[in-house]
Amino acid sequence: MFLASLATLVLITFTLSSGKMKAEEPRTREMPDMSSSSSVSFHDGNDEHAEDDMMGIMTHCNETFRFDPAYWQSLNESGTFPDENDKNPKCFIRCVLEGTRVASLDSVFDAARAAEVFAGERGGRPMDDLETLAKNCADDRRETCKCERAYGFMKCLMEAEIETYEVYKADDS
Repeated sequence: MFLASLATLVLITFTLSSGKMKAEEPRTREMPDMSSSSSVSFHDGNDEHAEDDMMGIMTHCNETFRFDPAYWQSLNESGTFPDENDKNPKCFIRCVLEGTRVASLDSVFDAARAAEVFAGERGGRPMDDLETLAKNCADDRRETCKCERAYGFMKCLMEAEIETYEVYKADDS
């Protein structure tokens, strides 16, 4: 659900913008201040406004870190970005993870929070062990760059989801 919302946001954003993407050097950009009172908050899944808040976070992050929507399709289908040298989408991931409180500003990942934010289905089966998968991915992080670290976490989580739930779907066929 998260990636579907993300892909929709990306398409809407590019439609509303001039359609031109500017690839800026990640080293010259600063992360938006997600800790200020003006930043968008993400509420627990019980809050009826949680999806609006997620869209707000993604919009906020997309204003700073624009990327090709094909990256999200690739991440959802394969667990990786088509160009792993492009830092821009990796920094977008960082921004979203910080905005949803899956990652702290110090790049420490909260597995329980990740399970709440990314809850859903894959392969026709509820993903009921996301917290365990997220914990395993959080424990394996060795990257020093916060954007690389965020992408590494998401890549690990998506690959684990695909392996766990797509294999399950194939076994049911």
